[in-house]
Amino acid sequence: MRFAIIGCGEAGSRRAAAIESVEGAQIVVCVDSVHDRADAFASRYGAEVSTDWRAAISRVDVDGVVIATANGTHAGIAIGAAEAGKHILCERPLARNVSEAEQMVAVAREHRVKLKTGLSARFHPVSLKARAIIDSGQLGKITFIRGRTGRGSYITRPAEWMVNCELAGGGTLIDNGCDLLDLLRYFMGEFRSAIGHTASLVYNIHPCEDNAFAILETSDGHAAIFHSSWTDWRDYMSLDISGSEGYVLLDYDNALVRVGYRPGLAGASLEETIDLSGETDRSFELDVEDLYASVRDDREPSPSGYDGLEALLLARAIYRSSEEGKVVRI
Repeated sequence: MRFAIIGCGEAGSRRAAAIESVEGAQIVVCVDSVHDRADAFASRYGAEVSTDWRAAISRVDVDGVVIATANGTHAGIAIGAAEAGKHILCERPLARNVSEAEQMVAVAREHRVKLKTGLSARFHPVSLKARAIIDSGQLGKITFIRGRTGRGSYITRPAEWMVNCELAGGGTLIDNGCDLLDLLRYFMGEFRSAIGHTASLVYNIHPCEDNAFAILETSDGHAAIFHSSWTDWRDYMSLDISGSEGYVLLDYDNALVRVGYRPGLAGASLEETIDLSGETDRSFELDVEDLYASVRDDREPSPSGYDGLEALLLARAIYRSSEEGKVVRI
């Protein structure tokens, strides 16, 4: 696949490095509103330079488009790319809001192109190991999950658009919180209701929030507890997944998976720690490979545009619950 990278900042750099390391993938053109930034970026990958994303997505030598720009621009670029017949890998959140995300999903479907949301945490070695353990049935029925994620670098590297709700759509809840919301769905399934609270507890960024809290309930009465933050001193993410027969604790910071079972069950033992720190984290490379495979096999990518939309639906329910002070149906 031949790619146009739209957005040559930090997110675009991660995606470009992943593309370069995937066999059969190539960066054709790099686009940024700042020409010098695009030029430096393109020289690294032997690509052409442009400041016009419309011209880039119309090129006949471009098969796929990576969107790594501010949230408020995602929908316009993705819809243009889909109409041009290009497959799309869009950074999370998929869009600023549910309405824009719904348009992106609908237009991609109409033009029969693949729309993939860059919720790359699904491909982290810890996530892959946990998925295998859950699928094996060792934990039994998943009964509840506790998840937390934080960014420690916000205050030292603020992007102006990130704290402008008109451009971003929200704060931590749809920034790093989107990854966690997707993982909760990935491991537990669909949720039917949310009760949430969002607030600016440290930074003066209202109406954006620097902390978001929620309890999400499934149709069969099981729950997930959610917390995302911009106010901690380091980046982190962890999940505690409890099942009827055992549990698994996911430590993304140290690449550790801890598995335990109820005492007295056949084969039960003390907690086992699986150290994955020696494995290379190929999350972003696997994202690119999955997009390629979805085109080749004519299937939905994972995470798909629909998954990105569902994460935003959860976020909207949490925002509404915080505003209205009540449980919100999803």
